[in-house]
Amino acid sequence: MTDSQLTLTPDQLAFMLRHHDTIERALDDERRGNSQRSREVLNGLLHADEYQRLFGDMVWDEAFDRYEEMPEYEFNQKAQMSSAAC
Repeated sequence: MTDSQLTLTPDQLAFMLRHHDTIERALDDERRGNSQRSREVLNGLLHADEYQRLFGDMVWDEAFDRYEEMPEYEFNQKAQMSSAAC
């Protein structure tokens, strides 16, 4: 895969950024052993018309992996950590 294949389009990135907190809470639920709640939340996003329109048949793992590689993801993570420390 080339670098361009590992990125998101601007619209895909905007979707992930809008849902960043929801995604992170679902992943935290997963880490805490509440995988049913995590699946419900993530499935809700996956089946949303907007996700289907923007991502087509891209599976969640690929979409999230691409998101994690974006500088905006790291920025959001650092911002959350600094606000949690306050």
